[in-house]
Parts: sequence; structure tokens; C-alpha cells
Amino acid sequence: MASYDPELGGAVGATGGVGAFMRRRLRRPRLIFVGLTIFGLLYYYSDSLRPEQPPGIVVSPDDTGVGWGGSGSIGGGGAVDDPTSQVQAQADRVVHWCGGGAAPMVPDPDNLMDPASFFPEVGPDFLERPEVREFPNAELHKIISVAPPDNAKHRQIELLPGAYSETWKGPEEWKPTYGNAKPIQWDGFKKGNYETATQRKTREARRNAVKRGFVYAWQKYKDHAWGHDEVKPVTKDYHDPFNGWGASIVDTLDTLLVMGLSDEYNQCRSHVNQLNFRWVKGADWSQGYVAPPDELDEKGQPWQIAREAASIPVFETGIRYLGGLLGAYDLSGDKLMLDRAVEIAEVLSRAFNTNSCLPAGSRMDPGYQTGALKLHSVSIAEVGSMTLELMRLGFLTNDRKRFDLAQRCTDYLEDNIAPRTKFPPLIPMSFAADPLPDAKIQGSYSFGAMADSFYEYLIKTVKLLGETSAIAKQYARLYADSVDVARKVLFYDIPNVPGRDLFTIGKYEYGSPKVETEHLTCFAGGMLGLGDKLLDRPQDRIDGERFTSTCYWLAASSPLGIQPENVQFFSPTEKGQYVNVTGDGKPYRPPLKLPIEEMDATYVHKNWQGQYLWNDDNTPVNLTDEVQRAPGVKYHRKWKGVPVGSKRRNGHYINRPETIESVFYMYRLTGDKKWQDIGWDMFTHWMTHAKTHAGISSIRDVTKDESEKILGNNMESFIFAETFKYHYLLQSDPELLSLDNYVLNTEAHPMIATDKEPGFEGLWTPPAHEEDLGVRGEGTHVQKYMRLDNLDRYRRRNAAVLEAKKAAQAEKEGRPKGA
Repeated sequence: MASYDPELGGAVGATGGVGAFMRRRLRRPRLIFVGLTIFGLLYYYSDSLRPEQPPGIVVSPDDTGVGWGGSGSIGGGGAVDDPTSQVQAQADRVVHWCGGGAAPMVPDPDNLMDPASFFPEVGPDFLERPEVREFPNAELHKIISVAPPDNAKHRQIELLPGAYSETWKGPEEWKPTYGNAKPIQWDGFKKGNYETATQRKTREARRNAVKRGFVYAWQKYKDHAWGHDEVKPVTKDYHDPFNGWGASIVDTLDTLLVMGLSDEYNQCRSHVNQLNFRWVKGADWSQGYVAPPDELDEKGQPWQIAREAASIPVFETGIRYLGGLLGAYDLSGDKLMLDRAVEIAEVLSRAFNTNSCLPAGSRMDPGYQTGALKLHSVSIAEVGSMTLELMRLGFLTNDRKRFDLAQRCTDYLEDNIAPRTKFPPLIPMSFAADPLPDAKIQGSYSFGAMADSFYEYLIKTVKLLGETSAIAKQYARLYADSVDVARKVLFYDIPNVPGRDLFTIGKYEYGSPKVETEHLTCFAGGMLGLGDKLLDRPQDRIDGERFTSTCYWLAASSPLGIQPENVQFFSPTEKGQYVNVTGDGKPYRPPLKLPIEEMDATYVHKNWQGQYLWNDDNTPVNLTDEVQRAPGVKYHRKWKGVPVGSKRRNGHYINRPETIESVFYMYRLTGDKKWQDIGWDMFTHWMTHAKTHAGISSIRDVTKDESEKILGNNMESFIFAETFKYHYLLQSDPELLSLDNYVLNTEAHPMIATDKEPGFEGLWTPPAHEEDLGVRGEGTHVQKYMRLDNLDRYRRRNAAVLEAKKAAQAEKEGRPKGA
């Protein structure tokens, strides 16, 4: 059976083809053989160094015979003498061609865009205070009251006998140990002279352009959605998916300090001070409400309601709000941020009222009244990714109960979940929190969605605790063992595209490997780099660099220069990954003679209906009973997919930060300036295609051309917390937020991982005059209007009941006597 050799451009080992061509040449004198060998080597190396050419200018090899357009034989070589033939076709070499789709792994510095061309409209006076719709104090009685007399109290948790939460014992030593910490950043930064004056000028111009982009997006949020969670950058509206607490404000606090925008940070302090963590989009989960005396119900009493059910996304609240407040405190030393962090942690701690001690990571009602929360299927990312926030808060307040909540979860996962999985200590993306005794844990495995930050936090907790800490050794072991197993199960080379060193961290799903790159997984490049630095694992760094390069390549290979949400690759031997095109780019398929010959059968297959299809692109074969005679046709095998070599893709982009995150880590860990060029190339394409009149929008499908682009009308808060921050830090002095001093949570909020005091970098300039921050916890103006809208529904309902009762009474009184 013949096999196709893409380097030689034909079938090897079949009748005719390249194999026959070489056998004929080898029968000639040795001198000719040596000459041909030398010629071949020269041709090979000259060809390999020549830039890739489009199909219209490919030169045919010298072999002649019946090829494409002749008898329909496949391979493009191996002349077969046919003295009866009236037409001898010159066969063309079959070559793989990726064309412009095969982007380079590193951008050409000469083709990078000028920083001055981005956001020229953003000047010193661009930032303005937001217009705030103030809630009148005279109306506070309509939203705030004493608790009803029968207001339900939060009950103590009721754990099952022998529950892990009851029997767990924490370690005696729980404080971090920061002696002899290993340096994380490239040591060349400290030596100085790591950049020339020209390089510094370029870097600073890029940094300033990133800052202008951030300022533009931040002001648009202030203009159209201040106090709400997010702005909709196409419709100039707002969206509140994260409790209505102003996620974009809290998520941005430390980024404002990093960019030297202390005045903007100070404007946010009143919002932080006024936030009411008991109100969730207008509902009060903690207590009911009693109406004013003039608002009576049908019984003649002020109407009242009990406490309302509310749903808080625990994981997102932890990384965005708790993480945002802690990051702001560690950069500023502003005690307001720490005080509010303690309060929100009290709310989140209710999620841990479970038998397993794992938190209700997805959603919970903080006012839940029936004891222990019952967990079913949970996500490993959501239940295993609060160690950084809770431990750092415990260290800052000298209160180990926060530390214990996080450590107990890690111990439970290591003791009760990891040993029962298919690939221990890897844990499936979702699993039963309270499995039956001795039950196996089934599921899919990934470093992407539903799993990512669990593995990220293992190595980052080592940094937070200090490598010499006894507890850190547990996290180091879990990280190292997890990566070692993942290297066998989830790490894949992608050999499809010649000249591109592609590598991915995919998925193991339904018992089979899935060779894909999920944008969320691209954080892992930075994680692996940290693993090398902290634990002396050089292979982690190698894999991390290759994976980060591949994530960038996927962006560079897309029409808009932006990475798709998910790309699944063809396997090297998979059918249907190519399409044949002629010199003018049109699809081409020759007819084949029946019966299908052995050599031809290598390139076609039958479907379940008995129809012959081409292996390359699954198009139907044109069959004929007669030998076709026609001039040779030049053609190429062109990879399918955008990006090239991709089998399936989700082209959505929501301003995700994971790839630029790893690019940032690669630069800080290696000092290689190519990463700054890569990041700048990413930034310029992002801004070019996502900027709107009201912010930076998501894009529905980045694998479509600009003419087909549809904006998604979404700008999540992490655009400020992560995406802009990583771009800015990449082009900044590497001592700003040095990785030797900080560990960043999964939302890029920095937490001090040394014995330095909060605010040691001096990034915050407090206001010259203390401003009125409002009443602590009374509610922001946006929250108050949400609360009013919610209670007005009850008012209207009560008014409708009274009106119906009044109408019924009037009807009754208007009836004739005796009726």
C-alpha cells in the first residue's frame, strides 16, 4: 500500500510515484547517482531557505509522465511510457501550501504598528468625573427599614456525623516563611543595561499607548455604566452579572495604581465604602423589609416582606471583589480596602458550610436558612481556587480561620478526590463533591475552562507561602505531580504545519485525547514558567515557552490577528484536512478510472453509502470508465481551516487575557525582548478591531474577515483587571510589580509574597483633603435605585390587592338589599 510523503510530493512504495522514480535513477551509473545526490541536497537547502511562494509561481519538477490530467494516477511523479498515447501530460509535484495563513511564530519588528497612531484623542484632559444619579436621602425610608419582627435568623450548619468539615485538623504552623526566596525574574534586569536608549524609547511609547487605551475604555465605562458591573460598548448600556456591586470599579482599583492614576483610584473609594454586600441586584438576602406607616396592607398594617433569595457567584466574587480589594490594599496600604475585604470574606465564608468543606463555588444564597449546603457536581476551578485570597487575608489580619477554609479544601481534594481519579492527582473538570465510598471519580480532564485556576493556584500558593514553608511543600508536590501526569495525558505536539514548532495543552474527554487549544488554557505558559523558577523544573519552562508561542501563533494566523476562543486541530493522518487548489486558487479534482487502483485507493475512501470521497477534503470522486487524456494541471494541497490546520473552531473573542498573561510571564522570566514585540503585535490588532465609541468590544468571530466582523457588545471587568494590566506591565520597567515580590491571582490582582509592608512601592497618593465617602455599607446610588425598583414591585402588588379589595367592597355595597 502506498503512503504519501509530503516532503517528496508523492506516494512512496507504490507502482510509479516517487518510489519508481528513485529506483530508475539508482540503476544508472554511480557517478550520476552522486551527482544527483549533490544536486538534491543543494536544491533541498536552497528551497528550504526560500520564502514560501503562492501557488501561481511554483515550478514543476523535471519528471514527466502520466500525472494529473493524464490517467488520473496520483503522486505527481513516476513516468510510465505509453507509446500509444497521443497526449503526454507533464505531471506536477504535489506540495503542501499554507499561503498567508501560516503566520510566523514571532512578528517582524519592521511591520509592527506605530504607538503614536493609537488613541491620539486621549490627552491629559480626557478623564472626567462620572455623572452620578444620586439617590435622595428623603427617599431612604422606601428602601431601608428595621428588620421585621419575625425575621429569620441564619441557622448554625448541620453537618452529617463524621463529615470531613468536622474531623479535619489544621496544621500547627500556618504562617508564611519568606527566608531565602528564589528569584523569579530574569537576573539581567537587576544588572541594568538590559535595553538600549532606542529600545527604551520604543518600549515607553508602547506603554503610553496601552495606558491611553486603558484610559479610553475606563472613561467610556464611567460615561455609560458607572456603578454597574459592566458597560455594553456597542449599545452604550450597562450589564450587572456580578451582583450589581460595580465589578468594573473594584476589579480596576489596583490597575489604576499601577498606571499612576491615583486621582481615579481616590474617586473610587466612596463607591467601595458605600457598597452594601447584603444587597444583590436589589434583593436583600439578610433581612426583610417593613414599609413606612402610610403604606398599609389589606389588614391595615404596614406591608412587609421576608428576606429574599439571592444568588452570588462565589468563585467570581472571590477573584474579582475579594481579590480586587486585597490587591488594592497591598499596593496602597489603604485600610478601607482591607476592612471591606474582611466584610466580603464573611459573606463568602458561608459558601463553605458543606459536609465536604468544599465551597458552593458556582452560586450560593448567603441567607440560606436550612443548615449545611448540599453540593452535587462541582467544578475543580471553582472549589479549588480560593487559596491565594483567603490565605493572604488570613496573613494580613492574623486570623487563621480564613487560612483554614482554604487549606481544608486542599486537604480534602488530595485525600478524597485525587486518589480516585483516572489520572491522579489530576482531577476532572467537574465531579461529585461527596462521592460514595470507594467510588471512582469519572470525568474529563483539562487545564482550561472549569479546571484552569486550580492548577495555577498550586504553584502560586508555593510562592505566597514561601518555598521553605512546610505547607508549601504540599502544594509543590501536587503541582509537580499534576504537570508530570498532564505531560502524558494532555500535552500534544502539533506537527501538521511545516516550519512551525506548534505544541498545545489539550483535553482528555470521553476517554479520548482532544488536540485543541482553548484560549483559557493559554495561562498555562506562565504557570509552567513559574514552576521552573520555583521548583527547578526546566522542562516546564520549555513547554511553557512553546505553548505560549503557539497561543500567539493562533492569533497571528487569524484574519483579525486575534486569537479564537477555541481551536481543535487535525491529527497528522486524519482525513479531510486538505483541499487541492490550482495555480489560480480554484479547487481541483481529477477523475479516477474504475476500478480504483491500489495506489489511488490510498487517497480515497468510501463512506457508509458506498460513495468514494477524497481523503484530503471529503469531496466526492468523479469516477469514469475511460482513461482521461489531458494536459497536466498544476495544483497544490492547501490546508483547510482558519487558522490553518484547524478542524473546528469557536471564533468568539471576549477580550480575554490568558495569552498576554503568559507572554508577560515569559518576558519577566527570560528577558527576551521578542515577547515584547509579540505582545505589542497582539495589542495593536486588538485595538484596531475591537474599539467602539463606548469602549472595547468583544467580537463574535475573529476567524472572519474585517468585512464580516460583528461586534459582541460585551466588555467584562477583567479587561481592566487583567488584559490592559498585562499589556502595560509587559512594556513597563520590569521592577514595577516585580514577580520577586508579588504573586498575582487569577484576576491579576497582586498580593505581596514577601515580608514587605502593603504600599511599599509608593504607588498611592492619598487625597490632599479627606473626601466624604458616604455611609459605610449603606449602598451605592446604583444599588439604592436597584433596591427601590425591587421594592416598588411589592408596592405595586400591595396596591393592586388593596384596589381589588376596594372594588369588591364597592360592588358589594352597591347591590340591592336581599340580593
